[in-house]
Amino acid sequence: ESLSLESAIAREPERLKGEIEKILASPTYESYNHRHYTYLSRGIYADQLPAWMQLFPKSQLLILKSEDLYVNPCGTYNSVLKFLGSPPHELETYEKYNSNQYPPVSETVYEQLKAYYRSPNQRLAQLCDRDFGWD
Repeated sequence: ESLSLESAIAREPERLKGEIEKILASPTYESYNHRHYTYLSRGIYADQLPAWMQLFPKSQLLILKSEDLYVNPCGTYNSVLKFLGSPPHELETYEKYNSNQYPPVSETVYEQLKAYYRSPNQRLAQLCDRDFGWD
């Protein structure tokens, strides 16, 4: 992304204009813009989970926080193994992939993001019977 976070977020609606309609109209349509510029909309998990929940019962879905993986990769990995019915296992290393350093988010943008996600995160908490602690 060549734009700053603030600019990329501001331009998301413009970049995505008409893309959802194209995706819905043609199952083979691949949207570069939808794949690369859905910064805000991809974070609304409460809009994405119901499609999975129509296909699988909740008992077959394990919903994890990436923050938990970053802080405790071994514990999170073993939570996945337990969910799958596999025995615990410890890897030699828990390497990070696609990791990068980013400038801190400004307080203004941080507050905008909190406000933007407040309602969707409340819906997610209800959907999953779990408070993710993101507010």
